[in-house]
This record gives sequence, C-alpha cells and structure tokens, in this order.
Amino acid sequence: MQRLTMLVTPEGQWVFPNTAEFYAALGDPNPDYDAIAFAVKNLGFIKFEVIEKSIIEIELHPRNIELPALLAVQQQLLSSEINLFRIKYFDDKWQSEISSTAEHAVERLSQLAAPPFIPPQSERFVVEPQDCNILFDSEDCPFRPLAQKWRTSFGNFDPSVISLAVNHQLIARMMVIGVKPREREARFRFIGHAHQWLGRNSEFNAIGEKVQNQPDKEYGEWVSEFYKSIAATRQ
Repeated sequence: MQRLTMLVTPEGQWVFPNTAEFYAALGDPNPDYDAIAFAVKNLGFIKFEVIEKSIIEIELHPRNIELPALLAVQQQLLSSEINLFRIKYFDDKWQSEISSTAEHAVERLSQLAAPPFIPPQSERFVVEPQDCNILFDSEDCPFRPLAQKWRTSFGNFDPSVISLAVNHQLIARMMVIGVKPREREARFRFIGHAHQWLGRNSEFNAIGEKVQNQPDKEYGEWVSEFYKSIAATRQ
C-alpha cells in the first residue's frame, strides 16, 4: 500500500519522519522507541498520511494541539483534491471517524482541539452554551453570514468582517473586542451605534478602552473576564 507520511510540529512546520528535521523537533537525535507515536500522543505533533492517493488520515491528541499545527493541517486539507478523510484521535483511548468533505474534516478538527471552556461565575449574570448549528443551519438567522465567515476563516478576524456586516445590515449591532496575547486585557475595538447603553457617543469615545470600564462596573469586570477566557481558549 502506497503511503505518504508527514508530521506537523506544534509550531506548524511540516517534517518527514525519520529525518534530521523531525529528530530536532522531537528533541531526541537517536530515539529507541516509536518516535512518531510518542510525538503525536505527548508532544502535540499531528500525523498526516495520504494513502493510495484516495484517503487522508490525520492522527492527533486533541488536548496537546497548538493552533499553528491545527491551522497548517486545515489549510492542507482544503487545498487537497481528495474527498475522504479519517480522523484518529486520543480520548482515553484511540477513536476513529470518517469525513467525506474537507470542510467537515476541518470543522471536526476545530471541535476536537477546542479546550474546555468554563465561563466566570457570577451571582447576577449567567452564560449558557448554545448549539452553534442554530447559526449555520437556519436560513432565517440574521447572524448566519457572520458565522459562515467565521468558519471559513478558521476564527481569524480580518477587515472583511466589517464589510460583510455592512452588506447584511449588522454593523449597528456589531461589537469587536480585542485581546492581545501579552497584555491579556480585553479592549473595545469597534462599537456599532446601536450600543448606546454604553453611554453617549460610545462608538467613538470608548474605542481603545478596557471592556471592564463600563457604567455597570460589576458587569464590566465580569464580561471582561468572559472575553479573556474566550480568547485564551480560542473559542
């Protein structure tokens, strides 16, 4: 059986097994064990195999995956002409799933790699997880175009999101919160003019301000922690 095997490092670099580049990424120049299995299960590598030019097999341990590795594999899937995918992942034991489209395989990988999210606790405010399929499956949902954009962009924000919101008459209700990795402070980056509850001319005056600086201080501090948690878990 003809196989092409590659690995993606946690930094998103492609390497071939049993090469100097792989051993350098592994941190062991002369392993006396199954180095590929060890790297996948313990170090956050993703194994990527093309079998007989008819099926792509992806093997990973979801809880060890870093975002650069995930994006590298997803981009490779979307550029492939193969339309059958097997995802093998470790969850107490090895599991296996089949996908018949690259888009579904990409979505499933994102679901598997998403860290568990626990919203901050508050006596006044409650967050309940919702089924995202409501956004994607309902043609009547006004936020469906933004959800579809988010999915196809792998969760990466770019200025085209703003133009999309304008075209679908969502810009007035839209708000963009930015969280820089090092600063880890949630700040307002865009506020639609419908959000007057933040104060008069808030769409201009509040830009760059910390999210916690709101008229309701308790809510501001709570929701700021919520956004920071979302950013930290890549949800």
